Amino acid sequence: MKKVVKNNKGQTVVEAVLLIAVFVLVATTVSRQFRDNQLLARVISGPWDSLSGMIQNGVWSPPSESDVSHPGHLERRLSTDE
Repeated sequence: MKKVVKNNKGQTVVEAVLLIAVFVLVATTVSRQFRDNQLLARVISGPWDSLSGMIQNGVWSPPSESDVSHPGHLERRLSTDE
């Protein structure tokens, strides 16, 4: 009986190339979805509106809605002078 020796080096290279192609395809698709749907922009800008209102006016709402809640607003201003 002759011993059959198989060479698997070519198969490994082909599988590596296919895996790289799949990874590139997945990365491209995910990147395109993030850009088209502006997912990262929504994740950052959504909470920033409330945080900006808290920084500016001390209230957890967007600055345009919470302007009247600012401590220095005319209706909330306290003075000992009459």
